[in-house]
Amino acid sequence: MSGLYKSTTFQIKLLNQVEEIILYIINKLWVQYSEGKFGFSVQQRIWQAKKDCKRFAYKVGWLTNVANSE
Repeated sequence: MSGLYKSTTFQIKLLNQVEEIILYIINKLWVQYSEGKFGFSVQQRIWQAKKDCKRFAYKVGWLTNVANSE
């Protein structure tokens, strides 16, 4: 394995870790400052409960004016 390949592989792994940390921090701050109303983890919980794209979009506020809103 060449040195360049090892270096590139390491850089990609490091970049992926940094991206995970940044997304974790964004989510944590988003949830904290929205008092638990918004964030990636909040959307994930809603999606897991609904598992319906249209209802999920209405619930998280991406779409409005639904006839059978909750």
